[in-house]
Amino acid sequence: MRLSRKALGVGVALLGLAFVLWTWWSESEEARILRVVDEGRRGIEARDLDRCMRQVSYHYRDEYGFTYLTAKALLQRLFERFEGFRVEMDRPTVTVQGEQATASLHLRIRATMSGMEGYLQGSDREPVKAVVRLVKERRAWRIVEVSGLDLTLGSLSDNNFLRERAT
Repeated sequence: MRLSRKALGVGVALLGLAFVLWTWWSESEEARILRVVDEGRRGIEARDLDRCMRQVSYHYRDEYGFTYLTAKALLQRLFERFEGFRVEMDRPTVTVQGEQATASLHLRIRATMSGMEGYLQGSDREPVKAVVRLVKERRAWRIVEVSGLDLTLGSLSDNNFLRERAT
């Protein structure tokens, strides 16, 4: 009787493991990319620098010349300056071509400073169209470029933030 309970337990464990492996292997590339984008969004909203940067490739370089390290430093400064973030985005349109992919989306990023909320990206009238470029590195998708965002210092200044405050 004891042997059959052990065998049953091992059988259930093996079935559970098989299900987990099947789910992981059968997940589409698009679903994995959407998870990377969503995890980045969640990291920003949680002000969790490590969670954000886990989604970014060490080979990151964008239209402003930012690298992995400068993007990390910018996020750190933003997390220190603002009390909270809210990222509103539509479902990204994903295109996969081999080991490269793009995710196009419309988004607004709101931040709270001194109890006031304002837009860092986009506005109440119009979202920003952003394009996230990803590459597959060691079986995981990583962000190598984000374009369409205004990352100039003037757009992220306190005066601009207060002027563009959400109502």
